[in-house]
Amino acid sequence: MKLTEELLDKINKKLSSQSVEHRTRPWEAIRLLSIDEKISVSIPSPEADFIFSWFEKNGKPDSQLQGHYHQGVYLFDSEFWSVSIPLIYGSVSVNAIDALHEMPENIKESLLEDKKKLWDYVIFWADCIDLGMGYGDLRDDKKLDQFGIQLLNAGYEELSSATSLLLEHRPNMRAIMNCRMATEMFLKSFIGLKRGLLDKEAKKLGHNLTKLMDAFIECSGYKHWEKTKPSLAVFPDIHERYEQQSIERQRLAEAYCFAQSIGVLIVREFTDRNTLKQVIPSNKVN
Repeated sequence: MKLTEELLDKINKKLSSQSVEHRTRPWEAIRLLSIDEKISVSIPSPEADFIFSWFEKNGKPDSQLQGHYHQGVYLFDSEFWSVSIPLIYGSVSVNAIDALHEMPENIKESLLEDKKKLWDYVIFWADCIDLGMGYGDLRDDKKLDQFGIQLLNAGYEELSSATSLLLEHRPNMRAIMNCRMATEMFLKSFIGLKRGLLDKEAKKLGHNLTKLMDAFIECSGYKHWEKTKPSLAVFPDIHERYEQQSIERQRLAEAYCFAQSIGVLIVREFTDRNTLKQVIPSNKVN
């Protein structure tokens, strides 16, 4: 079926009868188009622009704004770049480089020419997709341990705050503390979702990331994560949260990637999402 104003009007009436807020109607319309009409829409796209424009004209003005579904941040050529993951319903082809929508074409070319760095970026992009989409799957899942979900929410908020700070005109070095807290929350969340975790036990585990990593490895059985423990040295001690942060951008990027990797691990453990499996066969880099 073709996407038309008449079809959107029909969907809008349905949403109105269900008392759906105006600000969420474009998003619900995209969902219903995929489910009921088999029309796949990605953001950004001309179809998405058409939908949001229609609801802007036929709803409360400025009640909704179009944007990305999830946002990560990636370091390349000494700068942090936004990695924007669109909202996708149905089967839509996506390109890893398209997510770097703010990166100039000449810098994209430099990334494309460096096969090793390009592969590193593609892995990061796959992680961004799974974390963004998977978090959306898990946050409202009532079947899972709710304290674990609460910790997952906290970790996602910390990582999102780090993203915003790193994308400022002058990257805010305090983002590393957000990355540290995100790592702590994600590790505790995994334990909670895997075997259950009481608030008292979470407090007992404290802020020691090495201790938390040991508990995570014991709980998950993932012995291969032992080799990542030295990477925890990238994070400052918890008591340094009251001090001014002055660190290299590369260290910030490493802290961000580590925090995200734990969040992504949760998604791949408790959902069927794993974009990485789809892109690994395309790796031609030794």
